Amino acid sequence: MKGQSFFEHYFTLSLFIVAVGILFLQIVKIVPFYQAKMKSQILNSKAFQISEILVNDYGCPADWNLDNVERIGLNNQNKNQTNFISIEKIQKLNQSCQNNGYQFVKEKIGLEKEYEMKILIKFLNGSLLVNCSLPKIEKNFAKEKIERIAYTSQGYVKICVEVMG
Repeated sequence: MKGQSFFEHYFTLSLFIVAVGILFLQIVKIVPFYQAKMKSQILNSKAFQISEILVNDYGCPADWNLDNVERIGLNNQNKNQTNFISIEKIQKLNQSCQNNGYQFVKEKIGLEKEYEMKILIKFLNGSLLVNCSLPKIEKNFAKEKIERIAYTSQGYVKICVEVMG
């Protein structure tokens, strides 16, 4: 009887170890998938936040220029309409990116240091108004892109915000 009891405990312990091992391997296999999904959701959220700030925020101050800008926003403060952006502010954004640099624009939009971004604004016919991004973007970044349509006094524009991290 004592031999049977030892064998049953040994067999049960072996089954338990195998079950825990299989469970551990399944978890290890699933975790990277969910981490990638989570990172994708975070990047998508950051891209949407930037596009929302650009399209529906006046900026700070509302009539900002290159000397006094605290936060960049493109909404036209004179019209007070959703998705109606100022062509003058688009030009100021482009000047700011060219004159003050990408890092200045990134700081004024409020993007954290561990992320990079790319902002493209162009008319629907394809003529480019703003191209603000790092001069060299590494290809191994995970990235998410948001595209929005807004209108100006000169026609509709497409705003593409890509966030990498």
